[in-house]
Amino acid sequence: MLSRTLIARHTGRTPPAGGASMSCWGRWACALALAAAGAAAGAGGAGAADRAPVPPLPSGLEARLQEVVLDVKPDGQLDYARYRFVADALVAEPDFDLLLSDLEFLCNSYALPDLTASVARYDRIVISLADRETELGVASPDATQFFELYRVENGACIWEAF
Repeated sequence: MLSRTLIARHTGRTPPAGGASMSCWGRWACALALAAAGAAAGAGGAGAADRAPVPPLPSGLEARLQEVVLDVKPDGQLDYARYRFVADALVAEPDFDLLLSDLEFLCNSYALPDLTASVARYDRIVISLADRETELGVASPDATQFFELYRVENGACIWEAF
């Protein structure tokens, strides 16, 4: 059985709650999902190249989208959309007010409109900003990375301090 996260991550569609089994989605959908997973892995993530360019951040940093990871109820309760950005000029000790401004800007001005364009609804958006591309879930001690969590409420990103 393919995981709901894998299907959502690589096709942009959320499978039925019962899971993405051969019986509920058919062999062709599973084959497409696996093909998309392979293509996305080689292209830097779930459709990063197909999305709009990232506008300049309030701090003046220039960022690019590394990948979008859609996690369907990994905690059994909420759906998460992870937007992973890279800004090569990010420093290890930034002005944190500017950094928070950049992260909020990325949520409200990039991630939220991107999600609004899809049929799927997500409860939380995680914005990460790093100085280099990293593999999700793999320790990268040389990388500088910042993360913030936002809930989506009334069409806006509301900060949920980690």
